[in-house]
Amino acid sequence: MLIRVLALSLAVAALRQEPQPRESDFDWVQRHIYAARDVVMPMGTQSQAAAYRSSGDQWVDWKESYFSIDRSYPDPTAPNREALIATVTSPVGNALSGTLFGGTLRSQLLELHHGDSNAPLETLLLRLSIRRTKLTATQCPAITNRINSLPGMAITLPDPGGSASRNQTRVVRPPALHPVMHHVIVSIPGSHINANFSDPLGQRRRVGTSDVGRSQQMHHALTAQAQQR
Repeated sequence: MLIRVLALSLAVAALRQEPQPRESDFDWVQRHIYAARDVVMPMGTQSQAAAYRSSGDQWVDWKESYFSIDRSYPDPTAPNREALIATVTSPVGNALSGTLFGGTLRSQLLELHHGDSNAPLETLLLRLSIRRTKLTATQCPAITNRINSLPGMAITLPDPGGSASRNQTRVVRPPALHPVMHHVIVSIPGSHINANFSDPLGQRRRVGTSDVGRSQQMHHALTAQAQQR
């Protein structure tokens, strides 16, 4: 019994001594999180045909979702022959043991900066724990099918001012606190979209015949394909 009590006391003491992030750590992450996401999950690159990213803002954790479909020209004997490659990227946990928070990019950077406050962002990015998987159109035919369906889509933007209730009374939505941020890019002949919009409840927002829900479905489908390989 005495041994159990001593072991419990040591465990409690160890928890009390676990270092906690400082205010300066939070300030540093708030200044650098957007740049970090753009490096790990880039949007709007020259080779991208389509891309989707969801994340929280700089103050809260929301596990990021990301996929990108890029054009490549791998055959030097046929320089104009295009091949599509999908990339799925997701955080897989904290970079340090004895985690304080979840596995988002924001929480990982918070721990990494707390452990090495003199390291520049470029160094800490190399220490992030992420999973990145690439799939070709041959491995996943849905990539080509989805890209070919994009030129025919229409766009319906959500009304930022509110909506009408059943009795036609205008219902004004208050500004969302820490909403989920969605970024959608389409860059193909005849269709060019670069849209950022927020969602306070993580619900689906319509983008014509396709919507953020469809983008999320494609992210899940590509992730499932990657996990099977």
